[in-house]
Amino acid sequence: MAKTLSRRNFLKVASGAVGVTVLAACVPAAPSAPSAAEVESGEAPPAETGAIWVLHKKDFHPDYNDFIRNHIVTYAEENDLTLDVAYTAGFAGTGADIT
Repeated sequence: MAKTLSRRNFLKVASGAVGVTVLAACVPAAPSAPSAAEVESGEAPPAETGAIWVLHKKDFHPDYNDFIRNHIVTYAEENDLTLDVAYTAGFAGTGADIT
């Protein structure tokens, strides 16, 4: 009993192969591993600098909001990051407020 490949089955297999190929092309490249010389020297890699953007959900309690804000600012200062904070109402009873 030899099975024959129908046109419909061929199209299923071909479209699946094309879909997998397209998805594989969307995957970002993996970060490069450190070289043997870098590993043997024991030096830490240079720290990344840049910016951090935070969406801070405000709560009912102002002390809690200040507590969270202080931790975010401290983290940004310790890592030499430029901080950009946007606020949103965390206590709003509606659906998603991020557009």
